[in-house]
Amino acid sequence: MSIYKKQILISMCQRNYVWSEDECEQLWEDVYNFFENKEEYGKYFLGSVVIYKENGKQNIIDGQQRTTTLCLLQNCVILPIECDGRDKALRIF
Repeated sequence: MSIYKKQILISMCQRNYVWSEDECEQLWEDVYNFFENKEEYGKYFLGSVVIYKENGKQNIIDGQQRTTTLCLLQNCVILPIECDGRDKALRIF
């Protein structure tokens, strides 16, 4: 099943999105560096994400800052490349 078809909810009782440009940049650099050197690193641990199912919906209770940042990155960088008809989305890494 495609991740694009899944909806993950963040409860209103969770904290607001508070990552600054510094945290976003650090995450991007970590992911980018992994893909640039994946033979050297082998595996990459992105951190834990805790999700529970309630009333048929997936709710995220831990990892929401990273998940939100990665979704924003996907929407700003990867999806426009795919929508442009070029299959080069993963080459940015």
